[in-house]
Amino acid sequence: MKEEGIRHEHPHGEHTHVHAHPGGDQQHYHGWHAEASICRGDDTFGEEEGGPREPNLVDPELLRVSTPGHLLVVMPYVPGMDSPKVIEAVMNQPCTVVRQDVSTTQYDYWGLTRELWESGQDWAYVEHDVVIPPKCIIRFRACPEPWCMHDYAMQDGKKITDWGGNGAFGVVRFRGELTRKFPTLVADLFHRSWSHLDGQTITALRGLGYRAHQHFPDAEHLHVYDGSQEAARMAGSGPSRDLHLLRVPSRQLERL
Repeated sequence: MKEEGIRHEHPHGEHTHVHAHPGGDQQHYHGWHAEASICRGDDTFGEEEGGPREPNLVDPELLRVSTPGHLLVVMPYVPGMDSPKVIEAVMNQPCTVVRQDVSTTQYDYWGLTRELWESGQDWAYVEHDVVIPPKCIIRFRACPEPWCMHDYAMQDGKKITDWGGNGAFGVVRFRGELTRKFPTLVADLFHRSWSHLDGQTITALRGLGYRAHQHFPDAEHLHVYDGSQEAARMAGSGPSRDLHLLRVPSRQLERL
């Protein structure tokens, strides 16, 4: 562990950058880091100078290849913050399942989304802290709408919903008929950090006249915004540390 600047810590190998906010005792966690000398020291939320500027995706983890015609479900995650409950809910439904670590740089999630978007196939995201309801994937597959999603509640009860002006990628499905119409939409996004990815994509789609089709019931959101999950991850623990037993490397998402 190396300390520098205003309580900067860089546990190399975990790629975790931690620093104190100048205004108080809050801590800011990243899956990447800039040098302490140029870090702004505030909650820049994914736009630090000096950090990586390109995605650096590791091999995805192929959990299951289903029968032809089944939906491809991709599960972006940060190690130590994903939950077996989330994976179990997906694996209980008929689909091809791939997990992808997006923690190496702040642009990994954008890079993954760009690959999927440009593949021209139907695909869905289930993020590492969202438990999908029963039959979610079956209904995504059957629904003719080009863009579908489930709401889920935040810790304060506020819902993530396209109709409320927010929107997110927690549980979302895009059809190839939509992405093929606008093949460079994700590549052309101005802000490519994970923190802006879903909002910018949704804003662009709205500008093109599209709205998400909401499915019911709501999904379950597991993320607790009190710092405990981030702290567990930093300590090398968290709910998913033994999930490596499930991993089968695969480089060919576009062929699934």
